[in-house]
Amino acid sequence: DMSTSMQQLPPDLQVEAKALEALQAEFQKLLPAQQRLLTQKQENEMVMKELELLEPETPVYKQEGPTLLKVSVDQAKQNIANRLRFITEQIADIEDKIKALKEKEQQHRLKAVEIQQRMRAEQEKAAGSAE
Repeated sequence: DMSTSMQQLPPDLQVEAKALEALQAEFQKLLPAQQRLLTQKQENEMVMKELELLEPETPVYKQEGPTLLKVSVDQAKQNIANRLRFITEQIADIEDKIKALKEKEQQHRLKAVEIQQRMRAEQEKAAGSAE
């Protein structure tokens, strides 16, 4: 059991372990959002390539709710370009958050290692003075 094994850790090490767990949970929330956005970006890029193949006078229909609206090829391209820009900004935002989480995770891991090294040194010192 994770909580039992965590309780066996010294308090300062418990703090680091809990922080790492929280970061991991945060990371797990971001991954599906990042994947969804990458898929949307790919889909919109494919639509843009299709629009590039059309003649300017070709009728294009955009779905708005239950209705299909006729739009020009240029307007459709503009709509997709705007959507792609928005999606790209969201992907960059998530990538920044992931980078920040990884940096925090690294800091907590280093701190946990320092605590473990300090404990080992104290145990060795205690064992040495016990002789």
